[in-house]
Amino acid sequence: MIVPIDPPLQGIAIDRFHALAKALNQARQRNHEGDLRALLDEDLAWARAHLASESNAAIAYEAAARVLVDLVRLGWQVREEGYGIELVAERPRLGRLTPEQILAEKRRTQAMFLPTVQAQLSEPAVRDLARRLEKPSSRSGKKPVSCLIADGSELHARLLAARQNSEDVDDPLATAIRPYLQWVTADGVDEFTGHSLREIWRYFRYSWSIPQFAMYGLGNHFNVRL
Repeated sequence: MIVPIDPPLQGIAIDRFHALAKALNQARQRNHEGDLRALLDEDLAWARAHLASESNAAIAYEAAARVLVDLVRLGWQVREEGYGIELVAERPRLGRLTPEQILAEKRRTQAMFLPTVQAQLSEPAVRDLARRLEKPSSRSGKKPVSCLIADGSELHARLLAARQNSEDVDDPLATAIRPYLQWVTADGVDEFTGHSLREIWRYFRYSWSIPQFAMYGLGNHFNVRL
């Protein structure tokens, strides 16, 4: 897929934007998230300093720069076209895929999102959330969120015992695992750890292989317990 990009910029701003696009493409080839972040921070500082007298121009430049960096993070390639630039994405694979090809596609998608996920995990607010849930203060009366994570060896023992006793019960897995959904409400508190259900949901959401966004689905969140 090829998409021309022509943000509403003029004069020195459009020249600066094209220079940013070239630099981002080089950083993408090095596959280093720190380079992308540094380029974005540098350009935002430039826009605020040189376009400050034109508030709309500064806002337009910042929006265009942020979108461009996010697209590069997601695997889009920047390419010069005449006097402008265009974004190129790998054409999606069509047709029926084998299980091996499906797994390869999943890994490719995960690798594409990995820089954005890592960037989110390095944000101060996310690091603070993880610290508060993983190591709550003794005065808070709360327990570490790790209490909600199944121990691998213990879970394996339960499953193994269920398999060995499969002839004695109708549903052997039901004796080992009993999952249930817990509706995450604004003021809900987890009965085992004392943490906010919303914060627990956010904590585990950051462990996914795709980035966290401010608005997700219809806004109804559920925690799954085993």
